[in-house]
Formats: sequence, C-alpha cells, structure tokens
Amino acid sequence: MVKYLDPKEISESKEMLFDVLKDAASEPLESPEVKNELHKLIKHQDKIVDIGCGNGSFLKYLKDNGYIYIWY
Repeated sequence: MVKYLDPKEISESKEMLFDVLKDAASEPLESPEVKNELHKLIKHQDKIVDIGCGNGSFLKYLKDNGYIYIWY
C-alpha cells in the first residue's frame, strides 16, 4: 500500500525525496538494452532537441557518447 505524505512530511523529507527522484530519472540509461536501442535509433549526426523536465542525464549521456547536435 502506498503511503501519501502530508505537506509537513514532504518538507521534512525534501532532500531524501530529491535523491530518490534523481536516481529514478537516470535509471533507464543504466540498462544495456535501453542503450543498445538508443544507438540503433539515434545516429551521431542526428539533430536532437530535448524538451522536458528531467535532470539532464539523457543529454549528458548523449554528449558523453559523441552526439554533438544537441539543443535544449
């Protein structure tokens, strides 16, 4: 059963909640299967625009792996 936090609990747990969300957002890029599919779908010369509210880990992953046409 999921326990919902009240505003006071959220305020008191802010740092822990941020860490959990940050880790969850970057988790899919740690999967070898996801990485293989990404490299099949996106070529290094492709132009990539990131529109979203993530933590930037997707763009960092692409930049670290040689993708150069990246905009946000």
